[in-house]
Amino acid sequence: GLVTQPEVRPSFQTSNFEAIPFLTNFPNLDGDLSDWGRIRPLVLRHDNIRDPALKTEPILVYAAWNYQGFFFGYHVRQPRMKFSLPSQYRIGADGVTLIKDPRISAHNKFVEGGDFFAVMFDTLDARLGFRGDPHAQEFYILPRGTASDPDMPAAERVFASRRHGKKDGDFGWGRRISQGKLFPPQPRSGPDGTGPYRVTRIEGDGYTVEIFLPRSIFKVPVFAPGWHVGFDCYVGTGKQPFGSGARYAGKGWANRTSWPCSVGNNPARWGDLRLLGTDARVSIQDAGPGWPRSTAIIPGHSYLITVVDPDRNVHLAAIDTVLVSAEVIDVAPTAAAAPRASDVELYVLKETGKNTSIFRGYINTQPGSGASVRGSLELLPGAEARFGYVDFADSKGRRNVICQLKLPVIAPALNVARYGPE
Repeated sequence: GLVTQPEVRPSFQTSNFEAIPFLTNFPNLDGDLSDWGRIRPLVLRHDNIRDPALKTEPILVYAAWNYQGFFFGYHVRQPRMKFSLPSQYRIGADGVTLIKDPRISAHNKFVEGGDFFAVMFDTLDARLGFRGDPHAQEFYILPRGTASDPDMPAAERVFASRRHGKKDGDFGWGRRISQGKLFPPQPRSGPDGTGPYRVTRIEGDGYTVEIFLPRSIFKVPVFAPGWHVGFDCYVGTGKQPFGSGARYAGKGWANRTSWPCSVGNNPARWGDLRLLGTDARVSIQDAGPGWPRSTAIIPGHSYLITVVDPDRNVHLAAIDTVLVSAEVIDVAPTAAAAPRASDVELYVLKETGKNTSIFRGYINTQPGSGASVRGSLELLPGAEARFGYVDFADSKGRRNVICQLKLPVIAPALNVARYGPE
């Protein structure tokens, strides 16, 4: 499996909430959900079906993120013959000619009535009741393309401005005005950042879809551990059987409607996702043969400090850096006196290579009780050395977690030579 996901509760009111884990490595997109491990899924159970006999089981959607984008996976149980492909063309008035569906350029509602995955993001979590801002986007993923183009991966529903995204009659019609945007054909070689990428596996009891939404398709790509994004999603599964009380079949996460376009109209009704980070590890080693783990600090010696924190590997093609602090806490002169820091230094650790998530640097020490030499930690035996690193966000949803390693300062061992008659 990928990771174990803890339960995180929001500190604010929202229609639905979940925390999704950070993926250290790019997952294998092959239509197999078994490698999602112990990630807790989003449970899609909302629909508008009135007849209990026609209701279906909830759909589980697995979600995760990293700086490359968002990842999703879900399985739909339905007979293979019921899979419905959206059509890009309609029959003309003569009953023979095929014409391009005008709803493609109008609002992408041509996907309704077919099998699709609608996903909505507000990367600034602004909770506005209207569309038109670049940070709120709405994508429609087509598991098997359209009836005429199997390589069509997805479409986006776009509002040109806030005026277009408000239902207040600005245009005299009292409705929102949106446009449809089709992404280029999906590359056969794998994701290339030009648009959403999906892999669909047809199985005996239905089908499974794995999806990658690259960072490049987001107009305001705010990707940071500990951050919240407005979010909702909907899995469309074709048309409802007669008597169900709803026109289209599907399941929603936060919004209680079977019309995905209605879900996308109002970001204030979306739920929230918290982007979890990773747990950092800090270690100190002696700068010497064998690089043994340090159990104490000796003045005058050098040490190698290492921080491992995958969510600080922000740039895949560049070397990232992190900051660590080192301070010396002197022994209090009396029991009533508070200990004080005699020296504090900041160090910049560089990543050991591109995309390694391992940051290392050297700390030099020297005997002393002040802070007269910049960059060198001055300390005396009996003091305590504290090495600290601030983790932006960990895997449990906590922010600004201080990882601290404390080591005693000791005197070097003396080798005493005896002189005298043998």
